[in-house]
Amino acid sequence: PKFTIFYDVFSKYETMQLANQWNDTAEELSVQFYQSTKNQIDYFNIHNEYRFVKKRSMVNFMTNERLNLEKHFHERTVSMLNQIQGFEQQNMKNKLKSVTQEAFDATLRKVESDPDDEIYNQSFEAALDGIRKGRMDFKTDPVLPIMTEELSSRVSVLKNLSPEQESRLLSINEDQKKAVAQSDNAQRDSYLRAVPQISSQGLKNHAKFLKFVHYLTNINRREIK
Repeated sequence: PKFTIFYDVFSKYETMQLANQWNDTAEELSVQFYQSTKNQIDYFNIHNEYRFVKKRSMVNFMTNERLNLEKHFHERTVSMLNQIQGFEQQNMKNKLKSVTQEAFDATLRKVESDPDDEIYNQSFEAALDGIRKGRMDFKTDPVLPIMTEELSSRVSVLKNLSPEQESRLLSINEDQKKAVAQSDNAQRDSYLRAVPQISSQGLKNHAKFLKFVHYLTNINRREIK
């Protein structure tokens, strides 16, 4: 009976050990059958992760490029508006200079056409009066009223211009339009030829990226119009 009990306990123990080790043993034996499949599944999972990372990278790159493009258009627009504003101010200064010069020339013609030299004499007397006073107040100067009248007659024409006439008078001419267009084209070409800002040195040294950079540096204006 003692040995019967011993063998009974021993058999139960071995059976329990066999049951406990069955999963590990079965797994070790089955590795040779499913290892190749497991490697393929792992590769497929890694590939899916790569595709996700690649997709996110492309989304981030395109988003940044869209923002850069919007910024570029904004900067070009502001630059053109500033140029046009500068040309219009220049045209206004040129017009005022022209009006002043015309008034001065008309005044000079009246002074030179004075047959009795009354204007010269009055101007001389006004100068002597200024010397006596120690300052020139031009109250008796005969030339100043003539100049003021000529300026007023020309300025009054400008004041009575309609908004359309004023716009045509001060608007930029064809040469100025060409200058604005050339400046804008230069900014556009510079933007299109710019190499994308990429931090990865390995990507920068890739053959396809180097080919793309070579294309950008040799691109001509006909291809980017």
